[in-house]
Amino acid sequence: MTRKRRLLRGSYNNIMEIFQNSSVETKIAGEDWYYDANTVACNIGALISKTADINKPHYKIETLVGAGVLSAFSPQTSWDRNITLANIFAMDLFQPKGTTAVTYNKATMIVEKYIRGDYEENPITENDVLDILGQESYKTKPFFMNILHPEGDYGVTIDRHALGVYLRQRPTTLQLSRVAGRIGNTQVQNSYKQASKLLGVHHNIVQATTWVEWRNNWSDYVKV
Repeated sequence: MTRKRRLLRGSYNNIMEIFQNSSVETKIAGEDWYYDANTVACNIGALISKTADINKPHYKIETLVGAGVLSAFSPQTSWDRNITLANIFAMDLFQPKGTTAVTYNKATMIVEKYIRGDYEENPITENDVLDILGQESYKTKPFFMNILHPEGDYGVTIDRHALGVYLRQRPTTLQLSRVAGRIGNTQVQNSYKQASKLLGVHHNIVQATTWVEWRNNWSDYVKV
């Protein structure tokens, strides 16, 4: 076994255990999480339409744009701050304080594509946003698609909390770097899908529920 795999030695059993032991309130939050995020994305897209003076906005395209902007600003950012940054950006399209040039440029490219598009002839598409997010955006691309399609099958969003659930311990910097790559990300995604299959619950709900549980009650836990 290689060093890379040892660094990400977790289990679908950890995911199942944390899901099954979560409270009723947490399970409800997990069921609603991506639907709520979809609403947040729609509101951000509507604000961008207003800022950009779009005359005939369409809520589905606004949601797509909002989800893209949220995803662009999401790396190494808490969800609450992610929403704040996206809203600040949407109000004037300037770079929010504390963001990187890379994330800002991606958000700007999404909005520019939206503004240049024609609603009937050449609207911005999901593939446009995926291309802008980048080929190696193994976390942000599923995140974007899952916000748009809470009941879809576009991969599992793996961030530091999702990795912590899989490992059942707080991830190290090195472990986070491994899951940012294709092999490590796929390894963890597959465990969530296996847990989802065994639980009989959609993988987005499993991921979101365990994410809420981990963030609220387990994020400081280090296995000894």
